[in-house]
Amino acid sequence: MTLTELVRTLWVGRWFVAAAVFLGLCAGGAYLATREVPFHSVATVQFRIDTPAAATVSPPVVTIDPVDVTSAKVAERAAEILGDGSQPLDLTASVDASHDPVTARVTIGAQALSDERSADVANAFADAYVEYVDARWEAELTTLEANMESTRTRALDLQAEMLASPADPIVAADLDAVLSSYGALAAQQNIAAGLGSPAALAQAAGGGTPIGMGAASVLLLALLAGVFLGCGLALLRRALDSTISTAKLARATAGAPVLAELADVRRSAQTAALAGLLPVDGRSATPFTESIRELRTSIQAAKEGAALTIVVSATEPDAPRSFIVANLAASWALSGRDTIVMSGDLRRSDLEDLLPAPDGWEPTRTPGWGQGDLEPVHLHREDGPVLGTLRPTAVNGLRYLPAPTTSLDPADYLASAAARRMIDQVRAAGQVVIIDAPPVLAAADAIILGGYTDGVVLVATVGHTDRSVLEDAASRLAGANVTLIGVALHGRTADKRMTYTSTYAPEQPDAVASETVPDVPVPSDAVPDLAVPDLAVPSDAVPDVIVPARPPRRLDRGRHGGQVREAEPAARSGSRAAG
Repeated sequence: MTLTELVRTLWVGRWFVAAAVFLGLCAGGAYLATREVPFHSVATVQFRIDTPAAATVSPPVVTIDPVDVTSAKVAERAAEILGDGSQPLDLTASVDASHDPVTARVTIGAQALSDERSADVANAFADAYVEYVDARWEAELTTLEANMESTRTRALDLQAEMLASPADPIVAADLDAVLSSYGALAAQQNIAAGLGSPAALAQAAGGGTPIGMGAASVLLLALLAGVFLGCGLALLRRALDSTISTAKLARATAGAPVLAELADVRRSAQTAALAGLLPVDGRSATPFTESIRELRTSIQAAKEGAALTIVVSATEPDAPRSFIVANLAASWALSGRDTIVMSGDLRRSDLEDLLPAPDGWEPTRTPGWGQGDLEPVHLHREDGPVLGTLRPTAVNGLRYLPAPTTSLDPADYLASAAARRMIDQVRAAGQVVIIDAPPVLAAADAIILGGYTDGVVLVATVGHTDRSVLEDAASRLAGANVTLIGVALHGRTADKRMTYTSTYAPEQPDAVASETVPDVPVPSDAVPDLAVPDLAVPSDAVPDVIVPARPPRRLDRGRHGGQVREAEPAARSGSRAAG
């Protein structure tokens, strides 16, 4: 996967990312609202560092053990200091202690759900521990005094024996040893009396510090978790997505080129419904109109020749096929080609609303393939004249043939010889004929109509059309020996390239538009009549098959203002009679 594909995948799945981020932030907020933040406070007890000089007697020593901080005696005394009925065992579970032998400090920490409580517990244990050390110190001094007293008694006894046996060397040696021990004990007592207690509270606990991540860290972690989760869901969606997501994938699936990627189709359809005007006929360049022109150019390049008849179908029933057909036909008509658009969807035709008749035009008969004429035009036939059913539209150069009403099944009617002859005659009446057909997989209509024409253009929806659906549609057309000209993709929004192309304009459009077109006389024989050719119809044709025709017209340039107008149609019946 390239970086561009990765970015596109994440953009397509942006709602997964947004939803995951939202859920992550909600979870983080809920955690912050419900969690109980513990606080930790620290008190410090400093022990005296005794460093006796060389060859001197060492003072009494109290062993430093941090385990004593959480002993039963200290915990009971701390509970008494707090005086709130706390149980010593519960207090011990929230207290920790450590010893630094270099500084001879014991650090006592306490944890509670409020900073005041944690400080009170830490200070209570520190005071209780100092009292515990003082008690041990006093016990050491008491033991020292007891040893001195026993040593003194022993010395007195030895002195008595010495008086009784002055010449006894053993008694003399014992007496010297006892007197030396007593002197050492006396020296220790004197030193201890001058030193005082070995431990003192160095620093009482203040306000507690909250334990755990702060609110900002929690929200940041929730945000990052949501982003990673959303990206993972977007990538998983792409891995499990079986729809057409790119033009490359559509080309490989259908085995046919992608003629154009139509941009903003549904948005343009909504705008056209409000404005009552096809976007292509609005003379304004938009990403949609430029992509329609690109589709027209690609079809022309794929099918060379002056005359062209194509079927436009779709892979999905809800694809905006008719809207694309109407704009494609209007694009061809506006390019100067005599264009006819036929409604080949006998089930749900939408072209009637998209291609209304010009203002002020009144039909003379009911429209349809076999219901009569809207503009009476006599065409040559061996058994007499017939009436065409084509009607004009609001787009100059574009005529419309509505779908017929028949009691037969649409597929059976389209497969009849009458329908084929009808389409052949319509092909002869215009330079470009576009047939709007139902979806390929929904009915056989598109395949039948495609067999009468130069090929089929399939409309597929990006992110909606399944690859298997597009593959099946292309396979059905190939199985019926129908040419698949290519695929038109829609469902994308306009990218920067499309937007740039559609907004490219001359530097001074106002000045160009304001110029007056000079009057240029045009000879009357310079513009040929666009007359409908004579179409030979077999005598055994079905009576209700009506031959489409278009009244001849001539473009004539007025003498004032240089305006181009359509000349009055000549009386074809008279001219043919004269001929």
